[in-house]
Amino acid sequence: MSSAKPTLVALRPWGTSTILVGLLLAIVPIALMVGGLANKPLWGLAACLALPLAIPVIYRPNLVTVGVLFVVYTNAAAVAVRFHGVPFFLAACAPLALAIPLVHFVIIRGEKVILDGTWRWMVGLLAVHLAAAIFSSDPRRSLEFALTFLVEGVGLYWLVVNVVRSREMLRRSVWVLLAAGAFMGALSCFQQATGTYGQAYGGFAQVEENAGFATGESDLQGAVRQRRLAGPLGTQNRYAQIMLMLVPLGLFAAARPQPFGWRIAALGATAVIALGLALTFSRGAVLGFGLVVVVMIGFRYISMKQAAIVALGMGLVVLALPQYAARMKSLAPLLSAVRDESSVGSADGSIRSRAGEALAAMLMAVEQPLTGVGPGMYSQHYQHYAARVGTELAEGIKVKEELREPHVLYLGLAAELGIPGVSVFLLIVTLTLRRLAGARRRCRKRDPELANLLTGFLLAIVAYLGTAFFLHFAYIRFFWLMMALAGAAACVAARIERECKRADLQPLPLAPTAGGRPAY
Repeated sequence: MSSAKPTLVALRPWGTSTILVGLLLAIVPIALMVGGLANKPLWGLAACLALPLAIPVIYRPNLVTVGVLFVVYTNAAAVAVRFHGVPFFLAACAPLALAIPLVHFVIIRGEKVILDGTWRWMVGLLAVHLAAAIFSSDPRRSLEFALTFLVEGVGLYWLVVNVVRSREMLRRSVWVLLAAGAFMGALSCFQQATGTYGQAYGGFAQVEENAGFATGESDLQGAVRQRRLAGPLGTQNRYAQIMLMLVPLGLFAAARPQPFGWRIAALGATAVIALGLALTFSRGAVLGFGLVVVVMIGFRYISMKQAAIVALGMGLVVLALPQYAARMKSLAPLLSAVRDESSVGSADGSIRSRAGEALAAMLMAVEQPLTGVGPGMYSQHYQHYAARVGTELAEGIKVKEELREPHVLYLGLAAELGIPGVSVFLLIVTLTLRRLAGARRRCRKRDPELANLLTGFLLAIVAYLGTAFFLHFAYIRFFWLMMALAGAAACVAARIERECKRADLQPLPLAPTAGGRPAY
């Protein structure tokens, strides 16, 4: 009696098309209903008219992945809601389009769902969010923040890791991110060159409403002040943070073995991204980039000659924007304060307020180490703890009257989620960096192109972690998107390594003898 192994029944092409066309057609009444409920019937009609354009996606699902990556990294969905009246529901569903390539890989092609170790620990971090929300003074508000992490963290990571499954898709993902950064950087450069700070260019070149900072120069109208550009996010330091993550990706994309034209394109995109980053005049971004350079040199990811080229490039940026020197001078009192606590009062208002915010977060974490004050609740408790800091712990800090954030990711997590929250987060980051470093080490000689991809993602995460000393955990979708691409890169490297080992273990074909029989 013979027993046959179970096989996966593959859908025929026409059956696949029928299923997906049916799913797309189901969108029509939903789009019309959503448009009617939102009093935006034109948006519902536009969604229906765009349906024929979506049908080619059936045969090229990777186009959806490329589009979603560009939309997420340019913040296009949020810009569409704020500046163009797109219903929030439709914009929030943009990343869910990744379900189309996911269905293609898992159901049609029969590939396995990827659940890597990083994602499992992210589920653990979600559990910490929920536990902290239960003990929060406002559980409903805290649950909203936990839901944000579920969608923009756990969900986005799982979708991206499961649709970026090949070296070619990794390569395309890097180019899409560089294209997104070059698009944003080019708009910022044009805005600075023309002085059109009041023009948002469709929402992708915003400027915060303030007078900017003093450059130390003067003209006929008085002291010259420089506006800080904020890109599609509307906040300068966040814009600098997401642009900084693209710089190492661009540098190592240019270093990959490839035609000369592609190298020039990668360097050009990186240069435009660096200029857009510089126009934010973010002090934290400079320190974060310094950390990236130190890591590159310390772990010998680049040679001293390459480090000199990077330093030269940054020097050219500083020469092009001498206002940056005036901006960095404001850090001098902070360095003095590290040596002498009494000099805190001489720092500018921004530094003194951030010192108070950081110390308030530390006090929250010390007093509630297990659950913190709850997800998203730091700002609600800031006044109480900051006032105590000013009277009990440190003099000279500045306590602002409005709601504030901790401006230090690690202290903010400890304050809102307790020690378990910040510990699990650091474990997730450490696990990802170890996976990237290990995969890079194993394939550095055998596969230098993939090694450069892995190095770029590793340093992008390091760049974010460096700026996280000056920014709290907000706009989390950008961080988790980069973490997801890094996880996908590690999975692709592991799969290629397994395939190489299997190929090495295959028996060599036997050489025939003169008589035509194989020789043993």
